[in-house]
Amino acid sequence: MQFKAHEEVKMIASRKTKYSNDSQKFGSSDQYAYLTTNFPLPDTGIKKSINNSSMKRRAAIRGLMIIAGGIALLPSCSGDPAKASIELTNLDITSGQEALLADIAETLIPKTADAPGAKDLNLHLFAMKMVDDCHSHEDQEQFMSGLKNFESAAREKAGAPFNKLDDTKKLETLSAMLKDEKSPDLQSFLKITKRRVIQGFTNSEFVMTGRKQYEMVPGRYNGFFPVQS
Repeated sequence: MQFKAHEEVKMIASRKTKYSNDSQKFGSSDQYAYLTTNFPLPDTGIKKSINNSSMKRRAAIRGLMIIAGGIALLPSCSGDPAKASIELTNLDITSGQEALLADIAETLIPKTADAPGAKDLNLHLFAMKMVDDCHSHEDQEQFMSGLKNFESAAREKAGAPFNKLDDTKKLETLSAMLKDEKSPDLQSFLKITKRRVIQGFTNSEFVMTGRKQYEMVPGRYNGFFPVQS
């Protein structure tokens, strides 16, 4: 043991002598590089451990971000077949009621040879979302009450389920319900639906790009416009 210690002391002394002699060749800026090259620190595995931990942490964060993104996208579509196909906060609409609302919207804006109908443009979904997000609680209650009572009222007036009626009979039934003041919730439901369906159609891509001509503000200059003095 004493011999081994003596040898280590001699080795350290020789390294100091070597550095003292060689340091004359270098400036002060090269001393650190010289030391790290000729007298490297022992590899304790700490640096490697830190790098591995950092990589694992980044992988974990990446995985959490992917999971969080998936969870954020899930509410956009309802997985329950008995519920509406879109996420709603304040309205509890079933898939059957959604289909009924689609038939009502299609009656208001039917498909023609040169224009899509309400179902093609998903205007019933637009109406649902607008009522859910933008209407008062009172309007939402009237909307839901009218939607729930609509089928029974249609049977009473037309003698058959609304979706079994032909287009002419559907329009007649809707017109009669809109004039029926004995059912204020039903009347309010149809007025809200009509308003939102028309709004969705006039703001749809089909109308905005195919039926309206875009002009930059302030528009064209008309030097011959008649002015009353």
